[in-house]
Amino acid sequence: MFDPTIWLRSALVTVFLAATACGGGGGSSNGPSYSITVSQSSVTFSGVSGGDPLHQSIIVNFVGDGVVVGTLPGQTRPDWLTVSAPAQSASPVTVDISASTLVVPGSYSVTLRFATGKADGTNVVYKDVVVSLQLVAGTWIRANVYGVGSIGVSLNGGALQTLQRDQLKYLGLLATGTDYAVTVPTQPVGQTCTFPDGTTTATGILGIDTLELRLNCNASLIPWTWLGGSKSAGDATVYGTRLTPATGNTPGGRVPSAYAADAVGNLWLFGGGDTQFAAEVRNDLWRYNIATGMWTWMSGSTGVNAPGVYGTLGQEAQANAPGARSAAAAWIDASGNFWLFGGTGYGASAQGMLNDLWMYNASTDMWTWVSGASDVYPAGTYGTTPSVNNIPGGRSFATVAKDPSGAVWLFGGSGLGATPNVIGFMNDLWRFDPSSGVWAWVSGSNALGSISVHGTLGVPDAANHPGQRLGASGWANGTSVWIFGGSSPEGIGLLNEMWRFDIQTGVWTWMQGIDPTNGQVPVGVYNAPGTTNDDVPSGRDFASTWTDKSGNFWLFGGNAVTENPLAASGYVNDLWKYTPASNSWYWISGSNGSNFPAIYGTPGIPSNTNVPSHRKMEATWADPSGTLWLWGGASSAGNLSDVWSFVPQ
Repeated sequence: MFDPTIWLRSALVTVFLAATACGGGGGSSNGPSYSITVSQSSVTFSGVSGGDPLHQSIIVNFVGDGVVVGTLPGQTRPDWLTVSAPAQSASPVTVDISASTLVVPGSYSVTLRFATGKADGTNVVYKDVVVSLQLVAGTWIRANVYGVGSIGVSLNGGALQTLQRDQLKYLGLLATGTDYAVTVPTQPVGQTCTFPDGTTTATGILGIDTLELRLNCNASLIPWTWLGGSKSAGDATVYGTRLTPATGNTPGGRVPSAYAADAVGNLWLFGGGDTQFAAEVRNDLWRYNIATGMWTWMSGSTGVNAPGVYGTLGQEAQANAPGARSAAAAWIDASGNFWLFGGTGYGASAQGMLNDLWMYNASTDMWTWVSGASDVYPAGTYGTTPSVNNIPGGRSFATVAKDPSGAVWLFGGSGLGATPNVIGFMNDLWRFDPSSGVWAWVSGSNALGSISVHGTLGVPDAANHPGQRLGASGWANGTSVWIFGGSSPEGIGLLNEMWRFDIQTGVWTWMQGIDPTNGQVPVGVYNAPGTTNDDVPSGRDFASTWTDKSGNFWLFGGNAVTENPLAASGYVNDLWKYTPASNSWYWISGSNGSNFPAIYGTPGIPSNTNVPSHRKMEATWADPSGTLWLWGGASSAGNLSDVWSFVPQ
């Protein structure tokens, strides 16, 4: 019996069908001799279930009025088999046989009959061909790339295939249980594209229906070193014994903590919580020793939400302790004392924004309440000259930077200006002298909601000033105070302006970035790393900073605008260098996208391939040798407690 969908000449179907079903096959003695031959008596297909169709061709030579192809009498054509009629009708003809792989793995077989003869159904002759299909289980390999527009990859040494940014591409189908290797033959300029384990080749044995690979492309101009700490988020606090360092001690993942580095490069860390706006915050003080890699619990409670114990203003006491808080500012003076200002947390008897100033003396292991209020939500006192009566209002997420003279600069944040009980974003700039304990209101408004006045790019003007913002990044180099980014009600919220405040003249200059009032989205400019000085970081808040021994400013991570989708934001891991002398930004390390994983490498071994994961609110500091350090922060997976370093180049 023939399947009428696969015959050659319709006039022959009925008569040939009847003839072959009756066993016809001989020629007639009263006419030409009818005959048929095929190029092979069997066809075997072998493949992977779920792949592309398989094809083979059979050459048919015949003497007769045409060729019919069908199954044996009593059989039907299986769905996996397709037989295509040839375009020509004269002998020889080519018949294409196609086997679909869209069936479950297994063995399949059918016999095809090729027949010819006289048009009236006599003199029918035929040949049978056995068609077999052997399918094994398969695994699709697909991949996407992040951090570049496109990149070429090869599967098992095959042809180069192009991955497009953020677009999943199927690279091929291989038999389950076989080896695979996806390689990146040519790296982009200034970047290294690796798989999550840090290798440029993904290898393994397939064992699932679909294998999805992510290729991450990071700028790689400097070598990062992972020093220790967990690769996982959410580590719990382990206190150990107070004032005793131990390898098992850890503050655990927490944000946003106040931090500063001492003269030998050790990190001091105070408070923080489980999240940016955590209901439970701490008042513990920690020290990280960069030489031993060990943490020491120095002071404070092992519990949460501890109220402040203020004692007598200006007098240190064993019982004194700042209340638990987050988003405070901190610095260390020339004598090694740790200072703490403001934040959101607990005063003597209530919770809210704080403006209390504290000093911890490590040699006596005691705290001193230096100034500010013991209650919450205090307004600021904005005298026009430096005075012991001056003090910023309660606030959190202010920007703090210490200049080479030891003076501390505090800018903006969220809190109170001069008006009581009114909270918002600020743009006031303060200077604190640790030697005298005096605050000076230097610039900006004592009211909330001040809008930026940019003037002309690169031109100082007494009317210029940055607008209200919180979570900005800052540096101070002796002659100037520099402010970058932050978040604000202006524009889309995240900013990428660079501002310079001249300490001598008291004048602001808009140096770089996009004016948020003009409606542009500050997506940043990411040229091929190492090729240009025209780069600009995207708008962001809660990024962290360093200053190297050459006077360059460094910026890492934060919550930033990303290019895909436009104006969306995410946590990033890009590292930037800013050279004040040339007013130039350089993209040095990390990705131009968000939510990139870390590549840890071997602990203690620097590598240009290594890079910390995406994060914000991390602690960053420099040691006397010029090495720059990073600890913790908040990632999309939770709070981190890993330690990294790099040597600026």
